[in-house]
Amino acid sequence: MPIQLLHEFPEAVESLEKTGFVTLADISRQVERQSISTIKRRFGKEFAKAVAGIFGIEHDFEQAALFDRPAEVFIPEEKFIETFELEYPTSNTEFLKWPIEVLLERLTNFLRKRQLECQRIEWVLSDIHRQKELMSVYCDSSQSHWELWFKLTMIQVEARELPFEVDTITLECPHTLPVQRRNNLLVFDEGKKQVSSPDLTVTLAKLSALLGETAITKLSYHDSFLPEECNVEIPFNQQSNQQIPAIYHNILKPAWMLPTPALIEIRRNGLYWKGYLKLLTSPRRVRAGWRTQPVARDYYLAKRHDDSRLWVFKDNNTKQWYVQGIFV
Repeated sequence: MPIQLLHEFPEAVESLEKTGFVTLADISRQVERQSISTIKRRFGKEFAKAVAGIFGIEHDFEQAALFDRPAEVFIPEEKFIETFELEYPTSNTEFLKWPIEVLLERLTNFLRKRQLECQRIEWVLSDIHRQKELMSVYCDSSQSHWELWFKLTMIQVEARELPFEVDTITLECPHTLPVQRRNNLLVFDEGKKQVSSPDLTVTLAKLSALLGETAITKLSYHDSFLPEECNVEIPFNQQSNQQIPAIYHNILKPAWMLPTPALIEIRRNGLYWKGYLKLLTSPRRVRAGWRTQPVARDYYLAKRHDDSRLWVFKDNNTKQWYVQGIFV
């Protein structure tokens, strides 16, 4: 119902319209978020009394809201932590396989009952003298299957030398995530071998254990107007940002971006980069860096003599042409 029904209070109605109020429901939401006292202070006691009569508010305008808010319930994050004591201390990694498998199966049961997954687990190896060795195991995507975590854990265990005889193993999962929906490819060619995500994760973990954690990197999206700054390298054990803004979904942009834009020669017959180029589209303007160093570029789709499609731009400040990416 429109607020014009409160025609007995023309000044209040005019002020409400200027503020953006359209219906009586807008007034009720304002009272529910704050209180009727705010209406009373701004528009006077008589107008507040009329509003209170419409919505059935009593108690001399002291009611905090139209409806009582439910009490907030704090739900603490559930953490998994389990300990396994060995019958005899050992420095042989072969004797650690069974306790590790038992603890991981318990973790899987814990996660599945709560519809959770995790990307990092922590192992604490200790001896009878309370010496401790901390070992963190990462996975690029969240998982709840003990088999993959077992492979990743054993890669790290077998790649290091135990500093003491292990007496107790503790498994901790400090952070969990809700189970994520995943898209699977439809494979119609049964003879074609597909590289699964677990196989790739295990391979990367092996390389990381052999070469070091900083030797393996991956790409992550970085919010920037400049295309060459949208992809950044991060360590393998960090979670990458794959949430690309919707504004970029329908923009002409190649999957293969050059690390740095390559300079295009200007010859008598036109633009030349490993062959002459022909522009196929109208320009798309990109502006950035207005706080530091202003950048103004016009991007085009270009075609080379070998039918390769290139993403090129003209720097409007230097009047030079560059190749930014290649369509494959």
